[in-house]
Amino acid sequence: MEKIIVFMTVVFALAGIIAGCTCNTEQKMIGFKYTIVPVVEGSNYDYSLETVKVLEKRLEYFGSFLSSGFASKITCKDDTVYVRFPTALHINDSRINRVIMQKGHLAFRMVSSNNLLMDKFLRIKKQNDEINKWNAAHVNGPLKKQLRYPEGCELMTLYSKKEPHGSNSVSTETLLVEKKECLTNYDLKKVSLKHIPEWGSRLTFELTPAGSRKMAQLTGNNKGERVAVVMDGRILSAPRIQQKVSESAEIVGDLEEAEWQEIAAVLTGGELSVRITYDK
Repeated sequence: MEKIIVFMTVVFALAGIIAGCTCNTEQKMIGFKYTIVPVVEGSNYDYSLETVKVLEKRLEYFGSFLSSGFASKITCKDDTVYVRFPTALHINDSRINRVIMQKGHLAFRMVSSNNLLMDKFLRIKKQNDEINKWNAAHVNGPLKKQLRYPEGCELMTLYSKKEPHGSNSVSTETLLVEKKECLTNYDLKKVSLKHIPEWGSRLTFELTPAGSRKMAQLTGNNKGERVAVVMDGRILSAPRIQQKVSESAEIVGDLEEAEWQEIAAVLTGGELSVRITYDK
C-alpha cells in the first residue's frame, strides 16, 4: 500500500513539473506587432485573412532554415498583426521584419542593349542631379522642374560584391531596364534554395504551364541578351541568356546565404496586397 502511495505521489509530482514546464514555455514568448496599411486609401475590404495566410506560409518556410523546433503564432485584430515566437529561438528581429514586410513582387525584365537610348538616359540623369542641387540651394525661390525620361525604361543599379586583397567592397553597374514584365512571381509553382559550396546559393523556380510558355518565349527570342530579375524594385541578378529554357529557371547573385533564405521564404508565401509597417 505504501509503495502504491509513493508511486502515485511521484506520478503527480512529475505531472506537476511537466505542466509547470509547459506553462513556463508558453509564457516565454517574444512578440512583434505590425500594422496593415491598404494600398488603396479608404478601402473597406478586410485584408487581414489573406495577409495572415501569406505570412504563415512565409514564416513556415523561413523556419526550416532556423530550427527544427521553429514555431510561430500569428493573430490579427482589425488592422494589427501580432507575431509571436519562443524566446529560446533567439529570433533576429531584422530578419523577421524583412520576411514579413517585403511585398514580394518578382519580375523578369529585359535589359536594353540600345546604347543611344542609354546615353540619353544618362544625360538626363546628370541634368536632373544638377537641378536637384540647384533646388536644394534655392529653397525659397522658384524651383526648376526635372526633365522627363523617355517612356518604357528606367535606370537601375546592380550591386555586386568583390574582394580585392581580402577586403570586402561593392561594385555597381547601371543598367537600362525595360518596364515590361515578361514573367512574374504569379508564374512560379515552387521555389527552392540550393547551396553549392563551390558556387554559393542559387534560387530555383518551377514554373506553371503559363509561366513555362512565357519563359520559353523570353529565352528563345533573346539569346545573348541580359534579363534583370527584379524583386520589389531591386535587381537581384542580371544574367545573360545562354539558351532556351521553359519548365524551370535558376538565378544566382552576390547575396549572402541569409538573404537568399529570406527571399525564398517571401516568394514561397506569396505577394502581399497590402503594405505592412513595424510597430516598435
